[in-house]
Amino acid sequence: MDWGKSKNILIVAFLITNLILGGFLLRDRLAKTPTLSDDFIREVEKMLNEKNIKLSTDIPKNENGLIPLTVKYEDCDIEHIRQVLYKGEVQLESSGNEDIISDKNSKTTIKSNKFLLYENVSNEKKFEYIEKEEAKKLADDFINELGYYRDDMELTFFEKNGEKYYITYSKKYEDVLVEKAYMDIVVSSRGVESFERIWLEIKAKGDMEIYTSTAPKAILSLLSMDEAYGKDIIEISLVHYFDPQQHSYIETLENAKEGKTVPAWRILFKNGDRIIIDNY
Repeated sequence: MDWGKSKNILIVAFLITNLILGGFLLRDRLAKTPTLSDDFIREVEKMLNEKNIKLSTDIPKNENGLIPLTVKYEDCDIEHIRQVLYKGEVQLESSGNEDIISDKNSKTTIKSNKFLLYENVSNEKKFEYIEKEEAKKLADDFINELGYYRDDMELTFFEKNGEKYYITYSKKYEDVLVEKAYMDIVVSSRGVESFERIWLEIKAKGDMEIYTSTAPKAILSLLSMDEAYGKDIIEISLVHYFDPQQHSYIETLENAKEGKTVPAWRILFKNGDRIIIDNY
């Protein structure tokens, strides 16, 4: 007997069996989960269309569970920002939970030592015209100058609107995005017009998956959200989500320290807007 040939036949048979079993399991899962059926999804698409919400991507039918993460907000190094952006030549002004550093060209606001907003207030044009690659380089150089360029970030949005480029980097953990942790950058002929950042650190990973609603069921929430009307959905993805105010950890961002993420659906629109839905 040709054992080598027989072994190959057994392997192929095993793979075919697994595919057949997988098909049965998927069929059974869809039968047990009506919100993943084609009929339900078609009805969802119809209702979205009635609200002028365009769907330019497929609605996921994948598993809707993730292992929770213990996360904490990353603190801003205010003195580092003062030295890098202002060469240490301007003083820090504090009021309540806000710290402000500014000169005649820009203003940087740090809220609760966690949220950073840089604004270019100068009208000076530095470039006649900016190509896409140059806009991305300006954004990346700015991020790198502040010491924020790392392996845990992913470019999740890049769009030109008029003479401005809108760029978003989001945090990722094991190839899954972590919300809300992002950097939003606007670039124009004036250089970096604005830079907004809030980031999360991963402290620990849980043991068991927790689940949220299926994607078709979750996005029905958009029907009651005016901010979604008239927009075009280009991506729907499952993400780790931490919002301490929404999840009753705290009342204000100022008091936020750490907590656990939940699985949620991230809805990305063509204009760069994002809505997170974490229905259970």
